[in-house]
Amino acid sequence: MGAKQRKKPKAPVPPPRAGSPGPGGRAYGFGVAASVGGGLDNGGGGGGGDCPDPDAYQIPVVAWAAVPVVVIVAAWYFNRLHDLVYGWPELDAESKELTFYSEQSFYYYYFDVVVKAPSLGAAFGAMVRDTRWESPDTINALQRFNIYPEVSAGLLYRYAYAPLADAFPGAVPALRDPIDFVCATVFFLMGVQLAAFFLLCTYVGRGVVPGLVGLAGFVFNFGQSSRVHTNVALRESFALPFLWMQVLVVVHCIRTSSSAAGGGSSGGGRRRLPSRGVFVLLVLCSAAYMLAWQFAPFSLLLQLGALYAVFSLGYLSLPLLQFLFGAFITAMLATATLMFL
Repeated sequence: MGAKQRKKPKAPVPPPRAGSPGPGGRAYGFGVAASVGGGLDNGGGGGGGDCPDPDAYQIPVVAWAAVPVVVIVAAWYFNRLHDLVYGWPELDAESKELTFYSEQSFYYYYFDVVVKAPSLGAAFGAMVRDTRWESPDTINALQRFNIYPEVSAGLLYRYAYAPLADAFPGAVPALRDPIDFVCATVFFLMGVQLAAFFLLCTYVGRGVVPGLVGLAGFVFNFGQSSRVHTNVALRESFALPFLWMQVLVVVHCIRTSSSAAGGGSSGGGRRRLPSRGVFVLLVLCSAAYMLAWQFAPFSLLLQLGALYAVFSLGYLSLPLLQFLFGAFITAMLATATLMFL
């Protein structure tokens, strides 16, 4: 009776694994937030509590819901700027094509080939046996140049947009000339680029407010961040949306791996590599980026060097580094197959 009973110490609560529910019914990971009571974002501005694991953050539902709005508004904004610069609605087809100067006209030629060729075989025959640009030599333009964006846009116009516009003239937006389809495609991709950048800022800053700040920084420094309103058909206009998506996937891989290990590279927990779906997504984004822009391999090489430096400092695990390098090598092999075989 006189001796006081000692209370048993409580066992430490392990941090929630990525994708598993945490306190208050919240889930941590890369997908859509599933919060029951409290804020949508965890530990990042507007949340109803702190993350038990600083690396476990989930993009909130409101950010995913804002993605279509960002894409549509950004595409309209870039299209409006382009119309004001060139007086686009008043131009005829030939005058519109004259606004594509320098390398823009060169790349647009291949879109024109795909659209106007009598058959798809004739279009690809003209590209793989091209005598126009390095006469009298015959070159394979698919191997020599990054023309897959124009080829893809031409196929979409020929086999998707044109048949739908003929079948449903009132339901499909009317574009007077084929070059309008190229511009609409680029402006849509610019909207995707801003949406991916918004999600990246949200994910890194752990809140919607950092995402909005990053989006505002891009818009207010538009003259230094893009030339799409004056130079539509540049390689980076097609490639950069895939770069920002690829960076978002890489950041997700690093965060989920360190979160599964209990936070940090030196944590004692069991490491969990990203899923095969994430691997495929990383390969697709990297390959699309390299197919669209001849300078993409240099920036990816810089990214690989940065990842290896982080690994050398002990902040990245060897299995995760092998996972990322494997995805990049697979993307390079896929790109080489499509361009050189």
